[in-house]
Amino acid sequence: MTKQYYVYENWRRKRGRTHLAECRYCNHGTGTQSSDSGKNGKWHGPFDRNGAFSAAEEIIKRGVDVQPCAVCAP
Repeated sequence: MTKQYYVYENWRRKRGRTHLAECRYCNHGTGTQSSDSGKNGKWHGPFDRNGAFSAAEEIIKRGVDVQPCAVCAP
């Protein structure tokens, strides 16, 4: 089975993180909150590894600092 990846983009902090889908901070693109207002950011995905890197590159072009998650280290 191919691993799935997500990229979280936080508009307010101008930062993003790439995650493995099963990461406790990602939860398959739902994050850690029970609901999401959509005011602070957006989950992008699911992607395969190459798709996640392409999505991260597009987000970086908007001036967002995108790094791998320190917990799941995709």
